[in-house]
Amino acid sequence: MAFVWTKEQVEKYTGYYKSISTRGSNLTLSFETTADYARSVLPPCLEVAEKPLVSLSVGSFMEIFEGYPNRPGRDSALLVGINAVYKGLEGTYFLAVIETEEVNVTTGREVWGMPKKIGTVDYWEDGRKLWVFCERKGHRLVELEAELGPELGEQEDSIEYYFELRGQFAADLSAVHHPELVVQKMPSKTSRFRELSNPYVNLTGSPFDRGIGTLELGQFAGGSMSGGETGYQLDSVTDLSGDGNDYFPYLLGRFYDLWEDYEDREGRPRSPTSV
Repeated sequence: MAFVWTKEQVEKYTGYYKSISTRGSNLTLSFETTADYARSVLPPCLEVAEKPLVSLSVGSFMEIFEGYPNRPGRDSALLVGINAVYKGLEGTYFLAVIETEEVNVTTGREVWGMPKKIGTVDYWEDGRKLWVFCERKGHRLVELEAELGPELGEQEDSIEYYFELRGQFAADLSAVHHPELVVQKMPSKTSRFRELSNPYVNLTGSPFDRGIGTLELGQFAGGSMSGGETGYQLDSVTDLSGDGNDYFPYLLGRFYDLWEDYEDREGRPRSPTSV
């Protein structure tokens, strides 16, 4: 990658974000949660949904650009989301995303503001049951199991919305400037579909990803495993600077990683050269 891009390089690369789509398979398990929990994790610009749900989604996919895959192989990701409402529109706000491909992490974090991190995500099924695991930095974060229902084939086209929060940190990390809410429109065509039931969920978190271990999951609300095509369309970007809310704590919660000793500075081992 050049240190400074030419005009042609800029035009070619930014073209990806005007017509890209994905092909792949995806599974989602949704659980009821409380309105209090939803309010505690959603930024103030988003309203709590009438029926708050936490979703655990896992997908394996590749991007298609101008009719061709943009790279060999697939990417896999685990997404932890919670539904929310913005100006009457219901969508998903992501609390954590663990992904296997670096280029997808870069795009998600630097362009859209998604809380993506590099990790290991995999799942497999035997026709009757599926298993999922997600690890990062040597810690098992998520284990999922569920039973597969019968194949139901194609489903009606659908549209989902993703809500992402982004902003620019001050150089001394004292504040955040220009917070924005990014809304993505995600039209999908589903070519195969199976319902999921009887889920088993184990969420442990880690010193690097504590939030995953604090998710408040209630009654199972439904699940599915599907395959098909999803598009990415930028719906809107809203400047939140003047709405009177402080988005600094929410964006700090989307930091990639933190200094390991920030919670227990007194308990850290001393260097022989410390004075």
